[in-house]
Order: sequence, then structure tokens, then C-alpha cells
Amino acid sequence: MNPGTIVMKKDDYQYSGVEFNSGTKGNLNKKGTVLKVKGISYSANGTPRLQLSNNAFITAHKSNVLKTTSNITNFYTANPQKIVMKIDDYAFRSAEFNDKTQDKTYKKGAVLNVKGIEYSTAGTPRLLLTNNLYVTANKAKVQKIKSNIANFHTTNPEKIVMKIDDYAFRSAEFNDKTQDKTYKKGAVLNVKGIEYSAAGTPRLLLTNNLYVTANKAKVQKIKSNIANFYTTNPKKIVMKIDDYAFKSAEFNDKTQGKTYKKGTILNVKGIEYSAAGTPRLLLTNNLYVTANKTMVQKVTSSIANFYTENPKKIVMKIDDYAFKSAEFNDKTQGKTYKKGTVLNVKGIEYSAAGTPRLLLTNNLYVTANKAKVQHTIANVAQYYTVDPGTVILKRDEYQHNSVSFTQATKGKLHKKGSSLKTKGIAFTKTGYPRLILNDGNYLTANKDYVEKK
Repeated sequence: MNPGTIVMKKDDYQYSGVEFNSGTKGNLNKKGTVLKVKGISYSANGTPRLQLSNNAFITAHKSNVLKTTSNITNFYTANPQKIVMKIDDYAFRSAEFNDKTQDKTYKKGAVLNVKGIEYSTAGTPRLLLTNNLYVTANKAKVQKIKSNIANFHTTNPEKIVMKIDDYAFRSAEFNDKTQDKTYKKGAVLNVKGIEYSAAGTPRLLLTNNLYVTANKAKVQKIKSNIANFYTTNPKKIVMKIDDYAFKSAEFNDKTQGKTYKKGTILNVKGIEYSAAGTPRLLLTNNLYVTANKTMVQKVTSSIANFYTENPKKIVMKIDDYAFKSAEFNDKTQGKTYKKGTVLNVKGIEYSAAGTPRLLLTNNLYVTANKAKVQHTIANVAQYYTVDPGTVILKRDEYQHNSVSFTQATKGKLHKKGSSLKTKGIAFTKTGYPRLILNDGNYLTANKDYVEKK
């Protein structure tokens, strides 16, 4: 009876006629070759021969050839070398699959190494693994994969971040026709599964049903709580706590470096990830710090214009509002502080947008903008901080041509009792107030030396 399809159990020749001799000998069919049979013919002495679909003849001897399952095209018949399980399925200790030979279960996504193909007595191909267990060769259950599969995600990473700008596709077959949108470096994406191209390349199926590469050089598995971390470069950050910097994205005792104090402003040049998928901030000095938003805060690019360390005492340089929250808006707006008002500061806090605010000892917030508030000295109550208009000198005192009073800046001497007109207040870098005279020179604002007329 015509077996329909056979597999070569050993290397053997085909012949151009039913009489097998050197004159009719043709090509060698290798062990494992699957061949289509269109009929049975017999030699002159009655030996059956299998006539192939190409009209050549081979032996019909069952020691040389094996009838295979009729749906053989659904199975691997050449060693795929590496496969991935498309479903959870059993492995067996023999090519005969039954309860007695059943062994361990391989989970969907398991990557396995194959050393050969063997057949059951019924002609069903099996994959013989390198550990000498057998699994199905059914293409609906296993998938041949690329030899460099270790470079790809083969189990669902759940969440990934793009390590480069790259395309998404509408199919696991990546080409111009299936190409869709571009995801930018740093984009965080949700993955619902792994699928494979016809060539055995794994793809990540996103929750929006687009596909992206599973190549670990291009996408990074990340933590499930990734929303708590910066995944795009914040450029500038402030430390919200004292914390270590590290010499690598892998944080451990061996890579631990210097400590950055709470309030330190740092420049960030990029995001890198640990092997476990935790984002790290790569600083411009090539050290790494955490990207955890509870520990670091993105700050405004103009941070140099703000106080980022507690000035303790400030004086208002303009009339301005205080607020009940670090978020400044109509709902949180409170009282107005007049120009010249001296305020006590207990700390720095940041708005959600990274703008520093001064938290006062009365728990109201004012701006930390150096154009609007001025750090001043602890005993500022001993000085005028609001322009007195006219002062009387309580002793002889020099005017200066700079707010920094030195011998080099010393100018005209004004005698005790002199009356001088003033037009404002200026401060030294260290926070000492000075009186600005009408002629543009400066005079002490210390109430022990001058008094308002």
C-alpha cells in the first residue's frame, strides 16, 4: 500500500528504475529526508519499490524508510537547533508519547536546544533535546528560533523602555508594509505577549496590538513600578535626601562612591538601566544616582536664579504673595508681604514642576527667586531694610562707592548729625543691607550708626 509520505531512516540512494544497479543509481537521500510517494512498483524478481513524485525509485524496505504521518508538513523534519515553546507542554523520555514515558513540563516561552529528529513507530517526528528528552515537533506548539536568541526577550517582560528610537509594526513580520509609528528613546510601553516571525525572531506584542522588537539591545525590561522613576532625562535634579552616588548602574558596595547631601543640584546627561531594569541617572561627571522620584526631584533649568539651600532669613525685594502650598496658584494664594519685610525660613521645598519654594516658619511658602527675595544676616533687625528716605548720622561715617565696604571703596566722610537723602536698599553677597544715597553711593544701614529722620 502506498505510504504517501516517507522519511529516510538511513542514508540511501534513489534509482531511475525498479532494477537497482550501478547503471540506474541516482542521488543519495540523507537520513531524515522526507519524500512524497506516488505509487508502488515491483522489480523483475518481485521486490517492491517506492516510486517518488519525481519518478525516481527507492527501497520500500521498512528498515530503510518509515511511513510518516499524513500531515507531515505541520512538523519540523530537519533539526531546528533551537526552539521556543508556544504553549505549556510535556517532555517525554521516548519518541513514543504516553503516560509511562511522560516527564517534565516546559512552560510557554521556554527556549530549548535540539540535537536531532526521531520518529515514533507511527511516523510522527519528535524533537530530541540535548538533555535526551523528547518534545513535539508540531509547528503549532514549538517554534524554530534564531541562534542568537539569548539577545532577545522570550518571556513577557510586562513593561519595557525603548533604549533607542525605533519603529512599531502592525505584524510580527517587520517590513515597509507593516511599519507603523515610531517610539522615541525613553518611551515606556506595556507588553501583553511574545510572538514570533516566520523566521523565528521574537517580537513584543504591545497592549495596543502593535509589535516592537524584542532585541535586548533596543528595549529594556523595567520594573512594574516604573512610574515612580524618571525615564526621560530631567537634565537637572536636586537631591531630596542624602544619598550615595555609584560608579555603575549596578548599585552595590563595590560600586558605591561619594554621598550627595540633600539639596545638592546635579546635572544629568542620560538614563541608563540596571540589569534588573531599574533606571539610573547618569550624571555629567559619569557617576550614577537613583532615578527614584521620592529621592530626587527634577528642577527648573533656571535653577541658578533660585535659592536651593535654606537662607534662614530673607528680606522681600518686592511686594509679593505668600502661598499655602509649594504649588502657587489662585487657590493656594495667601497674604501679601511688602517689600522690605524680613521673614524666617525653615526649609526648601519644590513644586511638582521643580521650582524651589521657601517654606517659612509660619508654614507659608514664598518664592525662592533671587530677583524677588534676598538672603540676609541673622541680626537684620538691627538694620533698615525699607528705604528710610532721609537719615541722620549718629556718628561720623564714610560713604562707599560699592556695597562691599573696604578701604579701596571708601569715599567722602559725613560728620555726625549730617542729614542724607536715600533712594533705596542694596545688599552685599553675604546679606548685609546698605543704604543707597541719592548720588549713587552707599552708606551703612545699621541703626546704631544712622537713624531715620
